[in-house]
Amino acid sequence: MSSFSKYFFRKKVVVWKIIAGVICGFAAVILIVVWSLQSEMIYNPCPKLLCTPEQMGYDDCDVVDFKTSDGETLKGWFFKTSHEPSIGTALIFQPTSGNMSFAFDWCDLYLKNSFDVFVFDYRGFAESTGKPSEKGLNLDALATYRYLTEERNIATNNLIFTGRGVGGAVATKLATVHSPALLVLEGAFVNLPEVKSNLVPICKYTIWSKFPTEDYIMDVHSPVLVVHSPYDRLVPYEHGAKLYRLANDPKEFLEVNGPHGDAPIASYTKYRDAITNLYVVPNDDDLVKE
Repeated sequence: MSSFSKYFFRKKVVVWKIIAGVICGFAAVILIVVWSLQSEMIYNPCPKLLCTPEQMGYDDCDVVDFKTSDGETLKGWFFKTSHEPSIGTALIFQPTSGNMSFAFDWCDLYLKNSFDVFVFDYRGFAESTGKPSEKGLNLDALATYRYLTEERNIATNNLIFTGRGVGGAVATKLATVHSPALLVLEGAFVNLPEVKSNLVPICKYTIWSKFPTEDYIMDVHSPVLVVHSPYDRLVPYEHGAKLYRLANDPKEFLEVNGPHGDAPIASYTKYRDAITNLYVVPNDDDLVKE
């Protein structure tokens, strides 16, 4: 090899090293940014309630607060149905955006069909104390369950756990420990990194919170209703289809209309019918107190 060729070869090596260094540096910056912004990517709480039940015309609603096992104080609303007698209570696990004042349409789906409803704010949302995390949200779920069963004396098999998005994972994990009369998953995902990677592909490998609904659902032995829309752009339809395949019998898959979170309005009638078909009203002798 001539001296000129050697010189040219060395120059190419230097250039490629510089390019490789720039690419690695750029990738490292992206990883650092994604890692540092994970909390904001997962949790988007609205610090103030948009309105209160009273302002929305709900006459029979208790505003409550209760403690978690690690000392946080959570706020919640317990709605009594006006369609007496009540046949059960729906415990709503929201997605990790907004707060409980975003859930009135969801509450109405149950209230209009003789269910009482309990909706609450996770830690760090609106007036609830603390900072949200995967472990924290699961502790919040246990606290809501204890509040309903111990303070309000509601039987476990008189409860519906219903969750959307991250709330679906939280509700499903709770259902592996305490079996409700029905588990309803609306717009739920198989796991958090998988769904976030639809927007930012690198998230599949960098999100530390997993919320693995796909793992939990195989250990649920309550009836399961999976609700999903093919028009859901936040959680692709395939997530709901996979959760349905993994769920134990009895189970039902309900295809609904509208974007993510719109099912209680866009598909009210068939959503209501699917719930009432799967929910079995327990006799007084069959109520399970844990």
